[in-house]
Amino acid sequence: MQLQTEIVKLEALRAAHLDQQVQARWELKRLPQRIAELRARVETIAADVAFRDAHAPQPNAHGDKPFSFVVDGRVYSDRVEAAPSFAAVIDRGVDESFAAGQATGSCPSMPIAAYRGFEVTVRPATSGTIRLGLRCPERSDALEYATARTLDVAQVPAYGIGLFQRLDHLFDALDAELKAAQDGLAREETNLTSYTDQLARPFEHEEARSLLSATLRASTASSPTMVARAVHLPRLV
Repeated sequence: MQLQTEIVKLEALRAAHLDQQVQARWELKRLPQRIAELRARVETIAADVAFRDAHAPQPNAHGDKPFSFVVDGRVYSDRVEAAPSFAAVIDRGVDESFAAGQATGSCPSMPIAAYRGFEVTVRPATSGTIRLGLRCPERSDALEYATARTLDVAQVPAYGIGLFQRLDHLFDALDAELKAAQDGLAREETNLTSYTDQLARPFEHEEARSLLSATLRASTASSPTMVARAVHLPRLV
C-alpha cells in the first residue's frame, strides 16, 4: 500500500510535468511570431520617437517654442487662430470617414492636417464621438497613435486650443509606448528561454517512479495473496 501511494503521487507529478511540456510546446510555436511582431513594433516606435525629436520646435531667443500647424495647405503660427480651422477640418474628416465606411463597411481614419512633421488623423469612435491621431508620413507601415479619450463631435469647436494639447499629449506618450513595447519584448524573450529549458527538462522523478513500479510488480508476483487482500479483491488462482 505504501508503494502504491508513492506511485500515485509520482504519477500525479508526472502528469503535471507532461501538461507543462504540452504548454511549453504550444508557447514555443507562438512565441517566435510574437517576438518578431514586438521587435518590429519597437523599431517602428523608436523611429517615430526619433522623427518626433527631429521635428521638435526649438525655443527662440525669448525661450518660446514656435507653433506651426498646417491645414489645407495653410500654415498657422498661432494656436488660437488655427483652432477654428482645425475644428472645421475635423468635422469634414468625420464626414469623409463615414462616407468611406458606407462603401467599405468600416470607417477609416482620415488625414486632415500636419503638425510637428506628423500627419494628423481623425476617425469615428463610439456614437457621436471621435478620436484624433498622429502618424508618421514617411513610412507606409507607420503606426497610428490615437487619443485615449474621445471627443464629442458636437463640442469640437468648443475645445479650442485644447485640441492641440491633446496632440501634444500624444507626442509625450510616445516614450511610454516605446517603453511598454520594449518591456513586452523582453518578457517574451525571457519566456522563450524559459519554455525552451522547460521542454528540454526530463521528469526529475522518473527514475524513482520506475523503480517503485518495478518493486510493486515484483512484490505482486511474489506475494499475490497479500496484494489481493490489500486491494480487497478475491485471490486469483
